[in-house]
Amino acid sequence: MPRLAELDPAAVTGPEALQAWLAALPEDAAERLTSIGRLLVRFGHRESHVDDFVAMLEQVRLVLLPAVDECLAPLEGRQIPYGADAWRCLSDALTTMRALRTMYRRAASRMAREQAPAGAAAAASASAAPAGAASPRGDPAVDEPARRALPLIRALDLQARILATLSLHRVEPLAEDWDEFCALGRHARATGLLDAQVPDALPLVRPVTARALFVHPLLLRLAGLPERSRDDAAAAVRVASRVAAQIGFRVDAGAAKPNQWGPSIALTESWSVRLDTHRIPRILARRRELAPAGGAVRPADAAEALLADLERRWAGSADAAPAAALAPAQDRAAYGLLRFGLPRRSEPGGPGAQPPGGRAQAGYEFGRWERNTIVRLSMAAGGDAPEPGSFDPLAVAEPARFLRDPSGRILVERSLMLPPAQLGGLVALRFGGPAASGAGSRGPGAGAAAAEAPTRLGSVHSVEQLAAPGYERIRGHRVAVALWPGRALAVGLRLGAARFFDDAWLIRAEPGDAPARDTLVTAPGLAAAGGRAVLREQGHDRPIRFTAVLETGAGFERVGFAVDDVVGN
Repeated sequence: MPRLAELDPAAVTGPEALQAWLAALPEDAAERLTSIGRLLVRFGHRESHVDDFVAMLEQVRLVLLPAVDECLAPLEGRQIPYGADAWRCLSDALTTMRALRTMYRRAASRMAREQAPAGAAAAASASAAPAGAASPRGDPAVDEPARRALPLIRALDLQARILATLSLHRVEPLAEDWDEFCALGRHARATGLLDAQVPDALPLVRPVTARALFVHPLLLRLAGLPERSRDDAAAAVRVASRVAAQIGFRVDAGAAKPNQWGPSIALTESWSVRLDTHRIPRILARRRELAPAGGAVRPADAAEALLADLERRWAGSADAAPAAALAPAQDRAAYGLLRFGLPRRSEPGGPGAQPPGGRAQAGYEFGRWERNTIVRLSMAAGGDAPEPGSFDPLAVAEPARFLRDPSGRILVERSLMLPPAQLGGLVALRFGGPAASGAGSRGPGAGAAAAEAPTRLGSVHSVEQLAAPGYERIRGHRVAVALWPGRALAVGLRLGAARFFDDAWLIRAEPGDAPARDTLVTAPGLAAAGGRAVLREQGHDRPIRFTAVLETGAGFERVGFAVDDVVGN
């Protein structure tokens, strides 16, 4: 196996030499990306005949794209947000694809300026391309306008792949990538070849046309991949790749404009796109008819629900606003506190807070190491645990920034990696108030602070990673929370003859809320319809009976209850 030092890009002087250079690349996908990246840097500092240049880019593309897929394959199923190693792999793949896109863009600019060379040079360039590569010239089936548009369409293809990769890995694209995408889409539309099929051994969409390449990432954006399971996201990508060629579009400078034919998407402050999706209901209806015969492995109900949701999103007219258009969640409370899951009386202090007593006071004692054991520490800490239903779980919560999107969801921007935000999981938020600065109490007086700044509960609707410029590192992630009506209080539940209380949330309905009944959020399997328990709230006990499980999520159940006069099994 050749070493990276032996793969000198300076040895690549033409299409023939490039074939030998690519054949000598190492088997490891990450090393291949590194070598190709060095080669593309070399391409940026040299001049060659434009047709030879395109022929070499075609060869590089056929090696680069499989290497990207191989490099990103281990990231399938990784927890969001990514760790340093996973992010480095994604960043390397994006950087190399962006470099190849830039080379194609440069070739397209040169192709637009230069005259078509003679036929002899065309035949030489075509013979240098490997099997499966689209010949940039010399093919009798490809006319001159299509030949000259090929570098531009390849640049659009790579930019579409970049955006699709970001969507699949739940990363918010940088504004510069949307700007580049819209500029390429405008240039492709100006060629008059939006629906001309382009030969491609590694197709992103079917059929491969400039129209389909431009529409595909927009359909993925509308599909809301960050809020879907991985199976649903992969299925949505497959559907989008098949219908993109049948969607009309118009690229507009500035804010989104009204559109009677489909969605208007505000991508950045500089660009917006209008889609003509009026054919989507008919297209998806046809897919529903063909689905049983297609041997799909997904359950019929799940496939139908996915198609119905995609039809609603793609054929609607709602505007998808860019991140820059998001507003603070409240005028006076752009920052607040959050915590995931159920309340925990025995939980240690969170970021920026140190609860009094407990382990903080049960430290090492000089000369008495043998007694300073884990058991002793645990017993000392447990002795200071607050009473059930008489503490503030958010007193040691994580500070975060809150935004509100046009749909009314709360967007929480986090910089901490742990605890992870699980899709569909339980989250508690507090906007502003005394606890926003990290102050709080875990004692009986915590109720007064909660009254000033109510706690709200909801479920994690989506998780999206936020990248630093150039995708060099991950700077945080954004959690979208669908809030439930009512304010939340930490309570205790004692079931049957148990001698201890389980921690739970009580959602107290506010006047005007629908439904106007209090509900409980408990651990899964804790409450069954008809079961009885004792509810402890702020030191007061009352018997209750569970009526029904209203909602089930990741790590919690939301149940209805009624006050009972009998406590038993």
